[in-house]
Amino acid sequence: MQYIAFNNQSAIATQTAAGLYEAIAKGDHVYPSRPKQWIPFPETYGTMMDYKTPIITALIYSTCVHLINKTRGRGPAPRFTHSLWFKALVLAHNAFLCVYSVWTFIHGFRQVSAQFGAGLATGQFGKAFCDQFPLQDNLVDNLINYYGYLFYLSKFYEIFDTIIILVKNKKSSLLQTYHHSGAMITMWAGIRYQAPPIWIFIVFNSFIHSIMYFYYTVSTLRLPFPRVLKRSLTTLQITQFLVGGSTAASYLFVDSCLKAPGQIWAVILNVAYLTPLTYLFCQFFIASYLKGPSSKASTKQAKKINESIEAQ
Repeated sequence: MQYIAFNNQSAIATQTAAGLYEAIAKGDHVYPSRPKQWIPFPETYGTMMDYKTPIITALIYSTCVHLINKTRGRGPAPRFTHSLWFKALVLAHNAFLCVYSVWTFIHGFRQVSAQFGAGLATGQFGKAFCDQFPLQDNLVDNLINYYGYLFYLSKFYEIFDTIIILVKNKKSSLLQTYHHSGAMITMWAGIRYQAPPIWIFIVFNSFIHSIMYFYYTVSTLRLPFPRVLKRSLTTLQITQFLVGGSTAASYLFVDSCLKAPGQIWAVILNVAYLTPLTYLFCQFFIASYLKGPSSKASTKQAKKINESIEAQ
């Protein structure tokens, strides 16, 4: 299988998106070279684009969480978790992810709205939807290659959400473990195969994370956060999965929208990942907000999930 790495600083900059997709379709080991903008640890770009990296990381992460969970929930949290320095670290973690998510959403929304707006203005919405504008103007070059890659990297950093929970002697729920494991793999697939619908993951998820990590930042500061807003956050998360998953799936039914088998596979993988994730969030929503306090099982379940995602 031939390996091709496109150089963004070469003549490829004038190539059309259709030409890029045609090249991608020729082999499984085809993806753009390292983004021309600054990225952290640029020497690891090839490793991060290797399929083994997210899969092995997800397996190690899930296995460690499963084993450590067996020792959690017994006794109080370690004393150092109540110290000022530890709380400052948690605060910095949540605040950083909040600011980063806002930054990503602003850039992502600007690029998507510009492309779709241009498509509507020129009567070429189909091309805009399928990301078939010239390479220098499309989402692959302006959003997916750079902001999408950084967003993919952030999924590895978000593992610290779980580490904080386990350090606090709390158990990580199935919802959180599945969420983080799957996000690494599905984002890799979208970025690796340059699947146009991955813009949905980037824009929708960064918007939700902007709100979610703001909530966690406020919670770390022990500031009041109305229950109705917390409930609305969960509703937005579920809405994100339903609307985003449906929109991504629609690309599978638009003729010539996905140019390569890898892109089709990436979309199917993302939609398949969202199905059980939506169920887990709905289960949490029902247990937390719809069932009465008399239901001990549901209250216990909701409390367990709540604790496990509190430091996200």
